[in-house]
Order: sequence, then C-alpha cells, then structure tokens
Amino acid sequence: VRVKAVNEKNGMESGFIGVSFITTNEQIFTEVIPGVTDATLSWEEAKKVTHLRLGELREDTVWAAPYVLTDDIKAAGKTVVSGLKPGTTYYAMIYNDKIIRGTYKFKTLGSANGTILTVRPEDDVKTLLASISDPDVTLLFTGGKTYNADEIVVPATIKNLYLSGNSVDGKQAEVVLKKLSFSAPMENLCFQYIDINNKMQNDFLIEITNAYCFKNVQFTGCAIRNIPKSLVRCNSGDVDIKGITVDNCVMRNIGSGGYGLFNIGKAKTFQLISVTNSTMTDMGDQLMD
Repeated sequence: VRVKAVNEKNGMESGFIGVSFITTNEQIFTEVIPGVTDATLSWEEAKKVTHLRLGELREDTVWAAPYVLTDDIKAAGKTVVSGLKPGTTYYAMIYNDKIIRGTYKFKTLGSANGTILTVRPEDDVKTLLASISDPDVTLLFTGGKTYNADEIVVPATIKNLYLSGNSVDGKQAEVVLKKLSFSAPMENLCFQYIDINNKMQNDFLIEITNAYCFKNVQFTGCAIRNIPKSLVRCNSGDVDIKGITVDNCVMRNIGSGGYGLFNIGKAKTFQLISVTNSTMTDMGDQLMD
C-alpha cells in the first residue's frame, strides 16, 4: 500500500510512504474443549467443510487418518474426537476439500504418564489419593456431577497431581473443596476444566505455611468461586515457587474478607504470577497483596 497526505486548502502533497502487510489464514474454529482422552471441536456451522485432520505434535507430527464429517455434524458445527492420549498436544485442521479453513492447537487434560482414576461422587478423594503409590496422578471428574472433596491432603508420594474434568453437555463437574494442603514438597498441581466451589468454608483454598508446597500451580478453564479471602496464600520463607498461573477461568466472589486473590506474605523465591484470558466478578479486594 502507498500512502500520501494532501492539504485540501492549498493542494500541497507529501511524498509517498509504503507499507505492507500479510493477511491471516482463515479461522473458522470457534472453540476446542479438551478432555483427558477426547476433545470437542466447534466451528462456524454455516461454513462449508468436508473433513478434519488431527496430528499429535512431536518433533515429526504424527497425523491420524482424516475424520470425514457427516451431514449431521456439518449442520451442528461440532464434533467429539475420541481415542486421544492424556496430557498430549494436538494440532487440528478443518478442510473444505483441499482448502484449509481453520487450525487449532490444544492439549488434552491430565498427565501423559502415571495413574488416571475416575472419581465417583460418593468417593472420598483424600482416601483415594492415599491408596495410590504412583508419583503422577490424574483424578478425572465427570461434568454435570457434584463432588464433595472436603479437604484434600496430597500424599508425600505424589509429585504431579491433576484434577481434571470432562465436560458433559457443556457442564463442568462441581468440586466442593474446603482446602488443599500438602504432606511434602511436590512439583506440579493442576486444576483443569472443573468448577471449584469453596462455599465460603475456609479463608484460603491453598495456604502455605511451611516448606510443603508446589513448584507450579495451574488453573486452566476452571470456574473458581466463593472463597472468603485468597485463592492462594503463601507465608513461608522456606518455599521456592516457580509459578502460579490462571488461564481461561471465571472467578467469582473471592476476597470479600480481604487479602486479595493471591496473598504473598513471604517466600524464599517466587518467579511468576500470571492471570490471562480470565473474567473476575464480585471480587472483594485487590488482585494481589
């Protein structure tokens, strides 16, 4: 594109300035909701499409056979792709014959290794965790159901814990959680696509008062609500924390008792706090203290 300025009063003109740009690729995907072994892919239903391709991202991407889209799926603009691996990054492409109309990169929930345990509403989560010797554990909750987790104590044997939810008809699993604490230092604690409801039972969902803590805690795709003070409270000079990350979450009614969503009294090292693509409503205090 060439651009110049013209003075309408006297006809004086500037020289031309050249600018260039590249248009983006078409993107008709509107949403991808990952599960542990499946994913729900949605796109603009009015768009003409024929098939999907799904590749497991590695050094050399491994592509599955094309998913041919039936007329019913095309009309709905949505399909569920199953048979995926947990904790694995995939690349989805949607086509109209040979024309790519959309691309989307996503990661399935849970850990790529270790134990995957489907939780029933009547299960005692603390007891379930105590019975597992594997260092990598995924607890799978079913959308549309309510779980009374009460207080979860992570055993010393578990180093990576995923609390993951498969959405059912657009509904997340509601996990009523009073507090979560640790029996020893651990690596990664991940909350994925679940509705965490504290029900105002405890000032802090996670409170750190000694060296027993996580390296990283992640909240992804979650609803987080009804916590009197803080989502995470850290008040120990013995902990080395790499990061707290919150992404694609909806948080409501947190901090009416003060302290902020995150309250960091002290820590030995603390590298990152990140809140992205998230919505906060009815927050009673500041984001961080």
